[in-house]
Amino acid sequence: MKKTCMLSCILLSLVLSACTDGGTMSQTEQNTDATQAPETTAEDILEFLPEGIDYGGEEYSILDGQAVSFNAGENEVTYQLEDIETGDIIAEAVYERTRLAEEALNIKIVSESVAWDVLGETISKSVSSGDSSFEAIIGRLSVLSQAVPNGYLLDLNTIETLDLTNPWWDGQVNTSMTVGGKQCIASGAVNYYDDYSITCMAFNKKLFATNDIAEPYDLVREGKWTFDAFYEIVNDAAQDVNGDSKMDEYDFYGYVCNAGMMSSMMIAFEEEMTISDGSDGYILNNSASLIDKATHYAELMLNNDSVIVEERKLGYEKGDLLFPNGQALMTQMLVGSVVSYRQSMTDDFGVLPFPKYDISQENYHNMISQHWASSVSVPATCTNHEKVGYVLDTLGYFSPETVTEAVIEKNVMTKSTRDNDSADMLRLIFATKSFDTSIVFDWGVYNIWMDITMKTEPQIASMLERNAKSINKRIADSIEQIENMG
Repeated sequence: MKKTCMLSCILLSLVLSACTDGGTMSQTEQNTDATQAPETTAEDILEFLPEGIDYGGEEYSILDGQAVSFNAGENEVTYQLEDIETGDIIAEAVYERTRLAEEALNIKIVSESVAWDVLGETISKSVSSGDSSFEAIIGRLSVLSQAVPNGYLLDLNTIETLDLTNPWWDGQVNTSMTVGGKQCIASGAVNYYDDYSITCMAFNKKLFATNDIAEPYDLVREGKWTFDAFYEIVNDAAQDVNGDSKMDEYDFYGYVCNAGMMSSMMIAFEEEMTISDGSDGYILNNSASLIDKATHYAELMLNNDSVIVEERKLGYEKGDLLFPNGQALMTQMLVGSVVSYRQSMTDDFGVLPFPKYDISQENYHNMISQHWASSVSVPATCTNHEKVGYVLDTLGYFSPETVTEAVIEKNVMTKSTRDNDSADMLRLIFATKSFDTSIVFDWGVYNIWMDITMKTEPQIASMLERNAKSINKRIADSIEQIENMG
């Protein structure tokens, strides 16, 4: 059944008021990003945009290149009203956000949608032919990052009307996506698949209660959710349920994860995969700090029966069932999986950020998956730089109170009630997402850390040293290509 748009403003008001429950966390104040919604007033709009700006109702096309993901058919740009299913709060929020932007600019925003796996080809053909039928792109990060060195995307710093320091843009992206002196990729409240793509943790509430384990929410709020606190929960949890003297898909575990575990944890521990080379480049990070933290983590986790790395043993088909089936205390997941888990699991579960390394670490950090994240770019063929800046900033301005809140609301609705603690956690997770430059631009570093994770007793220092020369050359070549692009 289709809706008639009476719900939009009422729904969003309810979402906003509901999301204020459950307490606050000072940790969420560490970043000024999409989770910190500016108040929407006409006065602000008059200050933000040139007085009297009016595009006369003309049509403005943005390429939506995310499709085929957690929820096939979702559109991050806009919807036709008649295509919105009743009760789809994210679609309603996207529609409302875009409607507000259209009214502010007197413009009609439309989207051309393509699947992520043809996004790169679409951009290549369009830019190479000089086509300017779409003037901005919201699409798969892994695809857009590969379009950068080919010169298909505009350096966003050249758009004078686009202010990426505004709070609705993710400031961390401005640093991590600046390569070769150019930033062709942005991310913020205007797109929400970047939030879906954040790696987080989940715990089984029923099993925690059964085993008399305190839910870690207060530890997170107090800044005390550390590796030691996490390890104490998951260690020694293994149970050979069927008594066959081997740990397999029939048994019980403390923590289920994948081969991205080590890289996710190192970023959570404030260690980047690459570091500055002292000028404008990057080199592989094989610092003593990184190696010490990685070695400590590996010694405790990689040869532990309570920890199962799916690729090492069961594979995704079997491993992905352990947590939903109540066979693990905790798991690593993407935010985008939360809704499907809430729908399929019998037991209730809570959402958590990745832990800090220790109590001295100030902030939490949660890695994004470049394979699922979306981001914002402008094709090199964009004909009106002034307009694209105003359009993107206006869409971003209206997104926190609409799209971001709807994403949170959808992910905290359990089968019986609203999980206010997980709402708090999601706000923190969204505010602390981390885009690692080397992973986004596919410099090969992520594969090294996957290889480390696949071993039970990895020689981390020697593995990094052995790969440093080839990785550093790959990085230098990539940066030179970007510096020399048109």
